Amino acid sequence: MSRGTRIVARFNLSLRPVRAPEVVHSVWLAPLCRGVPEPHCSMPRPRPVTLLAVLTLLLAASNLLTGILLITGKVPLDKLLGQMPDLGDMKADFEQTMEVVIIVFSVLGLAIGLGLLGMKNWARVATRVLAVLGLLGALVQMITAFVAKDAGHFLFYALIGGGYYAAFWYLGKAQVRAAFAGTPPPQPPPADAGPGA
Repeated sequence: MSRGTRIVARFNLSLRPVRAPEVVHSVWLAPLCRGVPEPHCSMPRPRPVTLLAVLTLLLAASNLLTGILLITGKVPLDKLLGQMPDLGDMKADFEQTMEVVIIVFSVLGLAIGLGLLGMKNWARVATRVLAVLGLLGALVQMITAFVAKDAGHFLFYALIGGGYYAAFWYLGKAQVRAAFAGTPPPQPPPADAGPGA
């Protein structure tokens, strides 16, 4: 191969079109994939996982903003809760505790959302745990709404509980676990061949 041919070949390779997923991976996921085996990090991320990650990040960012507004006094806690319990002298301590809890869970949510984008298995497990807690909370709200004969709130929390259950069920599927672990999904056993095979 002549020198001119080699230069043209290199020029053509440099002009190779770059697909959008490659750009997204190099810009956003490369920092998250450090220390992760290459086959695992190069596996495509399922779209439902991406959706869960985006929803988790949005919810965490919203809660973090709420916590900041509470700490700075821009929004009072009684306005946020709707009905503040009568705590007497413990009201100030209760407000400070709630502010810390909101901030901590917001930071945890941001970490889990980024972990889901990076296909980290600990993020999958943490999301399932939070889904169970959210489902229990939704069930309590559904019972409260049922006792109060509030059909609107009952249906609302039923949808919320269904979403938590769907997330818990999906992240527990064998194919999804395999994707987070970076291993091929388990294949069903082959059907037994007939006697004439």
